[in-house]
This record gives sequence, C-alpha cells and structure tokens, in this order.
Amino acid sequence: MKGQAMAGIGQNDRTPRYGISNVSEQTGISAYTLRYYDSCGFFPDLWRSPGGTRKFSDADLAQLTLVHSLRQSGLSIDGIRYVVRLQKHADHGTQEISSIIKRQIDVLEMRIAETNQCLEHLQTLSKRYPNGSYDRYAH
Repeated sequence: MKGQAMAGIGQNDRTPRYGISNVSEQTGISAYTLRYYDSCGFFPDLWRSPGGTRKFSDADLAQLTLVHSLRQSGLSIDGIRYVVRLQKHADHGTQEISSIIKRQIDVLEMRIAETNQCLEHLQTLSKRYPNGSYDRYAH
C-alpha cells in the first residue's frame, strides 16, 4: 500500500479527513474496492455526510492497512469480518487477532519460498534457451 504516510496524525485519530478518491489515489486501492470493504463492514466507524459521502480518518486508514494486508495475504472476506468482530473485544480479541496475523505471515512466507523456488527453476531453464534457441544439454 503506497499511502501509509497519509496516516500521519495518528492511528487513533477519528477526525474525518480524506475523501474516497484521495484515499484511493494515495493507497493505490481502487475506490470500488474501498466501497466494497465498507459494504463488508470493515470500517465500523467510517464517517458519512448526510448525503452519504465517505470521509476516512487516520484510524480508518490504519484499519484499511490491516484489512487490505489480510486480504492480500489470502484471508477470506469472512475471515476479515471475524477479525473486525474480534476488534470489538479487547479483552480476548487481541490475542486471537495476533494469532491470525501470524498465520497469514506463515502463508506469505510459504508463498515467497515457493515463488523463489519457481524463479530458480525458470532461471535454470532459461540457460537452455540462449538467444532463442534450445540447448537441452545446457545446465
């Protein structure tokens, strides 16, 4: 996510500051995806004008960072909804959220290892095709 610098005031600041197009431009997340995340209930405290215009606070941007990172790591929409519900229960929810985040880190590390292995394999194979010709004896 490119715009983490937008959250310069503080993660707990709930002052509505950023329109959806500004958030989209700064983060690289489409306005469509932001609206979808909102419709999923991922921003329970998102401010709306009487006309329905969304304004994101720094706290909402911190939430967006969490939500989008979890989604990019492969966690399902229902899984993220579960995390959002856990956030409301500070007494026992934080430990479970931490566990979910650690699981997703493991998933990403496995993906990285698989991707690196594939890259090495393709680099080896590319030596068999110098200048567009095939050399089955190249190693």
